[in-house]
Amino acid sequence: MRQARWGRLFEDWKQWRRPRTRIANLRQLGVKEDEAVTHGISSKGPWVMSSSQAVHQALSLEYLTQSGLTSLFTLWSKLAPKHRTAECGPAC
Repeated sequence: MRQARWGRLFEDWKQWRRPRTRIANLRQLGVKEDEAVTHGISSKGPWVMSSSQAVHQALSLEYLTQSGLTSLFTLWSKLAPKHRTAECGPAC
């Protein structure tokens, strides 16, 4: 799910240009005030910030699902072929 978090954070982080905006939006997403300030004033880019605990809290799986993103694991499990058993017949 890291790619989805990164993509969503990248979009939001680019729009939240000012530290004040970043802090306010992180607070709205449920991040504690001290963590929101620390992350909001950080000069780190969205790739580094996507691995932080505060961002994982703010951009939870429920939030990403509500935003319209689907889980890559869910897609893979639907599309990937099932594992074959040892009884695959003469084609093996």
